[in-house]
Amino acid sequence: MWEISITIKPKNRHYLVELKKNLIAKFKKNGIICVCEKVDNQYVLSIASFEHINEVKAYVKQLLLEIIVLTTKEEFMNKNIVMDNVSETCRMAFIKALMYFDYEND
Repeated sequence: MWEISITIKPKNRHYLVELKKNLIAKFKKNGIICVCEKVDNQYVLSIASFEHINEVKAYVKQLLLEIIVLTTKEEFMNKNIVMDNVSETCRMAFIKALMYFDYEND
């Protein structure tokens, strides 16, 4: 019955919750079912749609790409950018600006 199923580690469960919330908000009128559950040591988001499944797949793909690109960039920058002479607020603002710089080409 499930057309899309995504499995993720527990530390990243919040991504599935956000994805589920976005899917329901966007496709609730088109008959979508989303279930997020714990299976063994991982979390699984299962998605089924009564119609417009290709739109749902494209939307899920776009959201996953955003999560992967932005998360990878942020982890890399937090690990490698050292700014001793500025406040933590300025440092985080700089990292966020770099994350979204040239985002369309990532």
